[in-house]
Amino acid sequence: MVEIRTRIVSRQERRELPAERRVIPARIARRQSDGHVSEGGEEITVAGRTLKCRWIEEVLGWTVTRSWFCREVPGGLVRMESTTRGEVSSQTTMVADDWRTE
Repeated sequence: MVEIRTRIVSRQERRELPAERRVIPARIARRQSDGHVSEGGEEITVAGRTLKCRWIEEVLGWTVTRSWFCREVPGGLVRMESTTRGEVSSQTTMVADDWRTE
């Protein structure tokens, strides 16, 4: 079970959406990429904890997405940053702020 909290920050507004709970399977098949993919390892600090993570960066058209994964965190995903350039530019960051295993 993962609880997802969303905060929207733009030039016009700042707001938080209600928390959403979602069940994520322990293993998910990785899809094939249509673009350039690179991978590596890195220690990052998330929710005050230093985690040894594996990251994947994917470039699809105007969008670059880097995701950090750690086996210690349920669902695996601890951080994701996505940047889109072009006429409509956007930047999205998702970070796990707490987790526990039961």
